[in-house]
Amino acid sequence: MDIRVQAAVLLAGALLAACDSIRDVRDDPHTALPEPTAVLKGTITGLGSLRPLALSYNGEPNCFAADPEDPSRQVTAECRFYGVGGQETVGFSFGSLTVGTPYAITVRAQPYGKICTVNNGTGTVGSDGPAPTIVCTDDEATVPRYDLTVNLSPAAQALPNLKVKVATEDKILEADATGMPGVTFPKVLFDSGTSLPQFRFKVTATTDTVVNGETITNYCTFQQTPSFSEGGENINALWTQGNPSTKTDATVVPDGPVTVTVDACSFTVTTTVQYHGTPAMTMPAGGMALALRDHFTGEDLQTLEVAEFTATTPANNPPTIAFPEPLMANSRAIYELVVARQPEGMHCVVAGNAHVAADTTSNVAGMNNAILAPTGSAVLLIDPSVSDWWAFRNRHVRCRVVPPPENRLVGTYQMDAREGMQDTDPPRPWGRPREFLTFFEDGTFLYGINANTASTQANTPNETFPASISVRNNWAASSGVTHGFYAYDPVAQTVTFTVFTSTSINPAGRGITGMPGYATAFTMTVDMQRATGPFFTMPTLATGTVTAQQVTLSGNGDLGTLSMVFSATAGGVTTTRRWTMTEPEVVPGELTGVWVSEDHRRMFAYDGLRTYAFHIGVNGMGNLQDVCMLPTDDSTQSGGVMTKHAGSATNDQFVFTCTPGIINPGAALVFARTPDLPHYAPKNTTPSGLGIGPTTPQIAPGFRGRFPGTASQLDNRPTSPVVFQVTAGDPDTMTVQDTLNGVPVGQQFVFIRQRVQ
Repeated sequence: MDIRVQAAVLLAGALLAACDSIRDVRDDPHTALPEPTAVLKGTITGLGSLRPLALSYNGEPNCFAADPEDPSRQVTAECRFYGVGGQETVGFSFGSLTVGTPYAITVRAQPYGKICTVNNGTGTVGSDGPAPTIVCTDDEATVPRYDLTVNLSPAAQALPNLKVKVATEDKILEADATGMPGVTFPKVLFDSGTSLPQFRFKVTATTDTVVNGETITNYCTFQQTPSFSEGGENINALWTQGNPSTKTDATVVPDGPVTVTVDACSFTVTTTVQYHGTPAMTMPAGGMALALRDHFTGEDLQTLEVAEFTATTPANNPPTIAFPEPLMANSRAIYELVVARQPEGMHCVVAGNAHVAADTTSNVAGMNNAILAPTGSAVLLIDPSVSDWWAFRNRHVRCRVVPPPENRLVGTYQMDAREGMQDTDPPRPWGRPREFLTFFEDGTFLYGINANTASTQANTPNETFPASISVRNNWAASSGVTHGFYAYDPVAQTVTFTVFTSTSINPAGRGITGMPGYATAFTMTVDMQRATGPFFTMPTLATGTVTAQQVTLSGNGDLGTLSMVFSATAGGVTTTRRWTMTEPEVVPGELTGVWVSEDHRRMFAYDGLRTYAFHIGVNGMGNLQDVCMLPTDDSTQSGGVMTKHAGSATNDQFVFTCTPGIINPGAALVFARTPDLPHYAPKNTTPSGLGIGPTTPQIAPGFRGRFPGTASQLDNRPTSPVVFQVTAGDPDTMTVQDTLNGVPVGQQFVFIRQRVQ
């Protein structure tokens, strides 16, 4: 056969085989293609952000929700849609449906105070018909609407770029107000009645200024009334003052037209300056000087010369003195009130905040198991609607005579153990408690604690701490920094602490009385604290013996020790608790040891063996950081770079370890976050007191008072490295500074080596 004919026959056979192959596949079982789908969607105009509109496309509930009786199951439910604040129109969707499915969109439930009408509500899914639209209008026949008028003072009217804005659940409206006596927003308010949540609105009056090319928004305040706050909200004004009687629901719903008045757009910092002690003293010749310090730059912006102490009466509203220039309120308005020059022979501290009455500065008033004196020397003008960031009025400066040499205590001690009352502390193979007490020769002290063992043991109900104690399981309740005066009497062997600033949470048993341990056994209630008189001093509850052993400047020997016994009477029975403390180890010329700031407002302790770093400060807001800081070159700790080791510093005394490779096999609880107080944990919003209390301060945005490189990172990433340098001397000094991309940035801070004397 001709070779060309043979090739043609073979090709024909192959083609026939291919045809048979296709026929065989079609004869086999197969999966049908899915039916085409399209999204049934449309728009809603005029719907508020809090009260839902319920829709259906076929008369039935078209959505799913968790079964209230069995959350693991899904049950059919109404499809509810909400608006978005500041947006007039929003989209809605029933999801993907089969093309050709008929629909008839209807309203199953109207939102409160609205009437919503469906347009183009019928059709088939995937058709080319017009998209469904829904328009919601106010139902004024059922729910009346009221005007909001904002009056402006002549000073406010004169401000350039003044804008007034009102934000409700329905809309956000803004009006230019410069040169105008007032602005009215028609029909923006309503009474929500029994419909929850209750109606709220917020008014802001702002101006814009340009600083170094950056536009900054400045806030104004409003005249406070029983139904309207200084920050511009329709809440009971007492709520912003921490009044617990208005805690459950502070919203005041409008029942008619509302008029509010802009009060101020610049603010003058005021303070009292009083002698705190017996007998009363007069201001020495030459007086003293106060300053307002820019928290970001460290520059003193204003000074105030004080020639005499201010009067102490009337007790609840004593006279104040004012800094010369008013300040604007904005995101950069973080300042410190500092003593720029001390009176001759005296030492003064800045105490508490605007919540503390002038004559009871040291009577740190408790409110719902929370202390209201945490802001220290901070002057905050960030946002009047956030009470934690608004503290500038009636700051308090308190002074005392510097104690003579025989009544001075100098040095820092770290807790070894407590004994007596409740339980004796167990041994800690992984390190001593993160608890430090620092004395200065000027008569002041700093105390810091992170999650003491007593609080851990208190998590087990017992006779002293019954199961009903609401702060159980709250390690942060016993963490914080305390600052004030001490009075040491070597003859009587007593030391008296007078507290002015405390960031601890529970004053009854873990806050300031947590400093002398649990000697008070929760017998000190809030009302009892206020009844103790103008001097809430720890020795009222915990007078004890103090023994300090002199030390030499050696590295690992002759470390100072301190023993104190605290006592209190509970139920007619006197109980005691002994503290045993030892000076932390020191390595001359290296990082290990205790360091303090020259103004005695900060203490930093470092353990080079375990790489623990502990910082407390009242430089601005009272703050505490307890972290692991690892030098890049561990062969020497005299200088270089160190970085916070994220997630390694835990909050339980029994598992706290920074040393690489060391793991406590008996650890039952491990917290992967490092403490950064105050406002390390979320604020509590319930009256029970669980968690951190509702008045716990939030760290102000931009606050830089922490030790460099120690700010908490919630995602456990390390912060940028910090550079440090120890300079040998008598005493040693240490400088430390933040970095950004390897370049030092911000202020350089100087610390001085402190030893027990």
